[in-house]
Amino acid sequence: MKAKQYASEYVAKLNAAKTEEEINNVTVGLLVQLMKEGEDLKQKRHVRFDKGFIPICKELNQKWNVIADLVEKEMDMTVLAPNAYRDFLFLKIPGMEEAWRK
Repeated sequence: MKAKQYASEYVAKLNAAKTEEEINNVTVGLLVQLMKEGEDLKQKRHVRFDKGFIPICKELNQKWNVIADLVEKEMDMTVLAPNAYRDFLFLKIPGMEEAWRK
């Protein structure tokens, strides 16, 4: 899916959310969608090793940043933190930060 599609769906869901918990769930849902896209790309590109998966992660972090910019323009406020996708990976995957910097 294109960043514009993700952003418009995200904004629509945010506008429909009524509680902080619903807002958090919408954001987690976006993160999960991008992670699933990463798995799909990994399979399509026949990636088997970390050195092939890191570029996919970087690509998805760039997409996250584009989505964050589009959402900010649409809502006139910062909603998604830049590089939050990357930061989440660093937090959850041991060794990811070191591999990212190589």
